[in-house]
Amino acid sequence: MRIEDLIDIAQLVREAALASIRSGRAGEIVGHGLGGDLTKRIDRIAEEVILKEIKKRGFGVTLVSEELGVMSVNGGGPFLVVDPIDGTTNAIRGIPVFSTSIALSEGKYFEDICLGLVMNLATGDVFYAEKGCGAYLNERSIRPSSIRRLTDALVELDLNIRRKYVRYLKRITPILINAKHIRFLGSDALALCLVAHGASDVFIDLRGILRVTDMAAGAFIAKESGAVLYSDKAPGFNVRLDVISRSSIIVACTSDLLEDILSIISLK
Repeated sequence: MRIEDLIDIAQLVREAALASIRSGRAGEIVGHGLGGDLTKRIDRIAEEVILKEIKKRGFGVTLVSEELGVMSVNGGGPFLVVDPIDGTTNAIRGIPVFSTSIALSEGKYFEDICLGLVMNLATGDVFYAEKGCGAYLNERSIRPSSIRRLTDALVELDLNIRRKYVRYLKRITPILINAKHIRFLGSDALALCLVAHGASDVFIDLRGILRVTDMAAGAFIAKESGAVLYSDKAPGFNVRLDVISRSSIIVACTSDLLEDILSIISLK
């Protein structure tokens, strides 16, 4: 499987997702994912496109997906970690920030990932990386910014919380006070790619509930671009590629910025 194959599959997901939105039925509830989240029609359609194309092209993979769980396809093989639609609410509400995320891994851990792709389905922009070859946006090489202090940084901070508000807000208050700018896009995969691109300086999710399917490709692209990765659950960010593990993560443009953030927050 090559990066070109991932781009082709993502483009088909984009066409199906946009058609679903135009139909007015994208937000219909059609089931439940493994984590208990409601599965919307647009999620189901996107996942079906990915599964169909993998089978059609004869790729033997072990599919890891939030909706389907872990599935052997065409006899199994390398791990393909997918989030068919990251930013479902954005897509349904008409906010043009939602993506599809695909990572190919030769083993069960993050360090084994060899290809990663995130496509902004609203615009068609493609972020991708191959292990050891750097990161790209639409065939143009990208690098993180050089910001070293939180007071100078544009921070992408995941604020999507439904409970434990007081505890979470206490944890992130130092970030809110000290950051130069705060953003929340609603698609973590794209937010990670924007760190790789230098458009933002750091992505922070301290909720402790981020799934590997949401961040595998984006974090890999950020790593290949030269960004610095931190996870509270796995030293060296070597998280396990499954549908069960959850973690808090920080992906920063520089090690100095990461250390500055870690010095003022509590991860407990």
